Amino acid sequence: MMVQRRLFTITPKINGDISQLPVEILLMIFNHLDPTFLVNTVASVCKRFKTVLLDEEYWKIAYYRVLKSYQSVEEVKILEHYGVFKETWRCEPDIHWKDLAVRLKSVNDRWNGKLDVVKFHSSTETVGTVHILKDCNVCITGSRERCIDLWSIESRPYIKSTVVDAHKGWVSCLASFEKDYFLSGAWDSTLTYWNIGESICHPVWSYDCGRGVMAIAGRRGLVAVGAFSPSIILIDPRIQEKIQSTRFAIHEKPLVSITFMGNSIISVGRDLKLNVFDLRKLSVVHSVPICQNAFPRSLALRNDIVYVGDSKGFVHLFDANDSFQKFQQISITNRKYQVASICPDLGSFLAGCTDHTVKVIVPSTPMYVMKVVDVEHEITSMSYQNKMLAVGKTNGAIDVFRPG
Repeated sequence: MMVQRRLFTITPKINGDISQLPVEILLMIFNHLDPTFLVNTVASVCKRFKTVLLDEEYWKIAYYRVLKSYQSVEEVKILEHYGVFKETWRCEPDIHWKDLAVRLKSVNDRWNGKLDVVKFHSSTETVGTVHILKDCNVCITGSRERCIDLWSIESRPYIKSTVVDAHKGWVSCLASFEKDYFLSGAWDSTLTYWNIGESICHPVWSYDCGRGVMAIAGRRGLVAVGAFSPSIILIDPRIQEKIQSTRFAIHEKPLVSITFMGNSIISVGRDLKLNVFDLRKLSVVHSVPICQNAFPRSLALRNDIVYVGDSKGFVHLFDANDSFQKFQQISITNRKYQVASICPDLGSFLAGCTDHTVKVIVPSTPMYVMKVVDVEHEITSMSYQNKMLAVGKTNGAIDVFRPG
């Protein structure tokens, strides 16, 4: 009797456990999944998935794959200055490729998805400044009507509190650094520290700065004020007196904006310079030219990168870990328009311009513009907190965006 030989062998059935697949195949599968889904869901499935997704080299490739799916780019200079190409991180907290890839995808999806926009009028005059309180869905607005309004923006906006004639001049700037308190500055030369009550704001103290207040920066135990002069004023809000000296001359012309960074104050002025004032030495330790033919209009800081918007549509990027040297200059609008406000994010930034637009930008080469939103009027100020963006405009209106 002839026995027929089998040409194929029957393999046992696989139990369907894909976690046992080779790493190379798992990574090929992961390449087709959303980075946010990988981090929030897939990494929690089992220890092996979590271990595989700890590979920084994978996330480096994932970042560029996501970015190049939007636009062909040559380089992203800001990444080098974040320190992700070095073994020792330069920023605090540490920045990882995973953070960059996830943030890039989520920001792009949120701004290119359905935009929840709420619009309301806070004044019949120009809204000069807006400020969203941290961990609180309250937006403070200051206008040329000299009043300050506190708006609840959690759902449908409504006024929680109004201070009529909060100042005797246009309200120019707002800041906060502790719960239930905020600072306001105006062209009447006064700085006022407010306590937020249930239905009314109470002035705790006021200080005469001598000239119109251009900028405020505050943190626990110290308030820095930039008036319309080359000098900066330091105030201790606990004792409500100036610290040591009346003024510290840090620019040759009036200041435009200031912000804290560790034990230093970063400022930009009409002398077209970015200066770093050391609070321990009480002197300027760095002075860097911004540009030659445009004055600074806005200032922001995140992850040791300083952003300066100017009056001719450029954004300048400086590395605080490299003696505040400028490493990139980006033209984001026509030169007849100004960059009125900048809100930095990880790997991208929001820019509000006087061409009536909010732009979401990745500072790559060439520049990748994620989204352009037309707000119909000139932008004067922006504030980004709690995943919400408040935009103040010259027609007295406020636009609040909740992207995604």
